[in-house]
Amino acid sequence: MSPGRSCSKTDGIQGTVAASPGSEGAGPGPHPVSALSADAPGGFSAFQPDDPEEFAITIGAVVGPPDTPDGDLFYFTACTARWLSANPPEKGFAFLHGHVLVSHWNFDLVQRAIYDRCRRAEGRDWHEVATTLSRYGTWEFEDYREAE
Repeated sequence: MSPGRSCSKTDGIQGTVAASPGSEGAGPGPHPVSALSADAPGGFSAFQPDDPEEFAITIGAVVGPPDTPDGDLFYFTACTARWLSANPPEKGFAFLHGHVLVSHWNFDLVQRAIYDRCRRAEGRDWHEVATTLSRYGTWEFEDYREAE
């Protein structure tokens, strides 16, 4: 994937979007990214937490290069600082790989955060791009090694 290439996304309900609100320059050739969550059986875009300022939702996003119909699965947990405070780690500390910290629940905000991270990932090939994205989300092939 060359610098400046980007992807678009769909949550399985609303259809493909060329760029998220506030994201300029969608780049050539949109590539669908689907986002699903077991925490939102009615669909990621329909999710409404009891308290928009204290919630967590795990999102599985399929992200891929714009020149193919396929992608790889990345997991992100969108949550608020209030939720983290109300759910402290058992040992008093935690490493928070794969989290997107937001001030409140807003579908467009969370979707834009993930899309923007995807759009800014660069590399000489898909593996480099996916490795970059795995710094932010948990990649399905993270730590994968070929059998010897």
